[in-house]
Amino acid sequence: MDDSFQELKFVLQTLGLPVSGQLHLVEDDCTRIAILTGAFAAAQRAVRLEASEALTPEQTSALRELGARLAEVQQQTRAPLCSELAMRQSADWQQVRTMARKALVQFQWTLELPPHEAIHIQSYLN
Repeated sequence: MDDSFQELKFVLQTLGLPVSGQLHLVEDDCTRIAILTGAFAAAQRAVRLEASEALTPEQTSALRELGARLAEVQQQTRAPLCSELAMRQSADWQQVRTMARKALVQFQWTLELPPHEAIHIQSYLN
């Protein structure tokens, strides 16, 4: 699998995980949403630049909708989703997780815990 698709797969898997799995992979409490949003944006951009012709319309749509929803959640003016409890109770974050799972289905990828070292999400904070 191409590196950009592999990175996208790992980011989608991370976004689709239960909150406990997300906490395991991204430990920075109050920057977790920004890190995940940045990782998704970078992976989506790489796929779009390197292989947009390989995407189906359904895949393109799923990625675009998830990206827009992530941006909305990150920009929301309410209290940030810093704690595990806040993430678990957030209907917005549940929707992001559901959308990520639907995107995985569009790519025929499974929801599983990606290798901790495989996703370079910490580097997207800058």
